[in-house]
Amino acid sequence: MLNIEKKNRKLQPFNMVSLADLSFLLLIFFLTNIASSSSNNGMSINLPKSSNVTYISSDTTISISSENRFFLNGKAINLKGLEKFFMENKFSKNKEIIISADKSVPVDSLMKVADIVASAGLKINISANIEDSKNE
Repeated sequence: MLNIEKKNRKLQPFNMVSLADLSFLLLIFFLTNIASSSSNNGMSINLPKSSNVTYISSDTTISISSENRFFLNGKAINLKGLEKFFMENKFSKNKEIIISADKSVPVDSLMKVADIVASAGLKINISANIEDSKNE
């Protein structure tokens, strides 16, 4: 019959340091990608600056890009769709909506969005970056 011989090999020690390094690098990679994609969902919006900024958290954000494209919570939408969204969904009257508009967006576009939000009886907040006092 077959003569199968068992080889006695020593197991190579597993280097846990390299596994920890790899895990740490993957963690950093995913966190930076999530952080960069979650802010405006990958849209490039150059916010205007203001010296009077208040931090507000909202689960509903409307963004207007420099190309005058509208986004509701990161998803592309047109003005009719925005109107439909606010008319179909019932929000509490103290609900705050954040509008993030690129500083090159015409005021007319910003006002159209603000009118839609106001007609639903909701509070409007406009995003801005903190103005650097060194540049004054």
